[in-house]
Amino acid sequence: NFKVQQATTNFEGREWHVLFTKELNVNNGPYKFTNLPGFVVKAWDSTNTYIFEFINSEKIVENYNYLARSHQYKEKTLAEAKKIESNHYNKTYRAFWSESQPNVDDFANVFPLDKKIGEVGNPIDLSFKK
Repeated sequence: NFKVQQATTNFEGREWHVLFTKELNVNNGPYKFTNLPGFVVKAWDSTNTYIFEFINSEKIVENYNYLARSHQYKEKTLAEAKKIESNHYNKTYRAFWSESQPNVDDFANVFPLDKKIGEVGNPIDLSFKK
């Protein structure tokens, strides 16, 4: 029952539609949609391949501080960033998940572990294919 506004944009190779409300004083939402002037209640691409919808809220007791390790980050040129992105999409899911997960085979029912990330039939980010 929130009053919502709609925004549309082209982002990472997809046309996105987003509904957000200013009635919740939070600038947050799913995926990359966190900087609109309100809370994102729904986002979908023009082909309805990806749909994010606010269903429920829960209080999170842990807060991860992303800036705590900012001293480890390094500035990259556009060419360096594109190479890193290319390397990422050429990894298999097994290689990607093994960087942070001890039991990679647990993901076998969700991800095709021996398939490259960039070979997924319909990845959310299409910009790397250009």
